[in-house]
Amino acid sequence: MPLTAMMATVLLCSVLGMLQPWNKLAEKTLLAIYGAASAVGVYAVQLATRSGIHSLMCVAGKGVEFVEGLIDRIAEDVVVDYRKPSLVEDIRAALPEGQKLMFALDTVSGKGSYGNICKMLSTDGGKLTMVLPPDLGEEKIPEVIMAEQGQVGLAFNELKELGFA
Repeated sequence: MPLTAMMATVLLCSVLGMLQPWNKLAEKTLLAIYGAASAVGVYAVQLATRSGIHSLMCVAGKGVEFVEGLIDRIAEDVVVDYRKPSLVEDIRAALPEGQKLMFALDTVSGKGSYGNICKMLSTDGGKLTMVLPPDLGEEKIPEVIMAEQGQVGLAFNELKELGFA
């Protein structure tokens, strides 16, 4: 399994606790993927769609067109260009009416990415996972948002707990 696919799986399953890739979710689940055109982001989009996670709020740059080919617009998935000054407002406007964004995956972890995500996430138990630790020189993550860095090694810890390693 490519490391990027494993990282996407660990971030979605172990850290966010959202899904098992072989099971479809019964209820509608919203997920933001910041860096959806990155190597880890592309796998995360594919795992999420195969697990029935919709609406996907995908954030990309030059790869917007590529990510459009991975999502399902009918299921209210959207792709927003992070270079637009209206990024946060565009994501908020794309959320289905009455829904809160509770989960976010940041595959960029810098250049203001998690600051933007924190503005989109619900302050009522929102969860953020990142591929890298936050840059201490940037905006702080609010304490009301549960934030954690994902690590591939987490998968081995869980296997150990299950008696497989």
